Amino acid sequence: QQLKDVFANQTHLRQVRNNGDLQLEGEITGYHQYNEAIKASGYSSEIKLQVDVHVRFTNNANHAADFDQTFSANQTYPATQTLTSVQDGLIDTMVKDICDQIFNAAVANW
Repeated sequence: QQLKDVFANQTHLRQVRNNGDLQLEGEITGYHQYNEAIKASGYSSEIKLQVDVHVRFTNNANHAADFDQTFSANQTYPATQTLTSVQDGLIDTMVKDICDQIFNAAVANW
């Protein structure tokens, strides 16, 4: 929904069910946690959460602008916190970042 909002707020495009000039489709392909920083004690001090979204973009007016790629965003949080306590805020930030990446890739050639 946030990606739809970005296009609606930043362009004069309108959403249609069929036969649109631009088509976006995709899926979440990754949701991972990684130890980001290790303290001298050998334990993690920060954890990185990463989300990957694979997107297929078709520009029916200019197929040279089509793309099929994966976009990623990540955020770190202190290892002293649990994922469930920070997850919602981190995901909100990452979704905004990924939406901006997709929007910029789609409209870069306008």
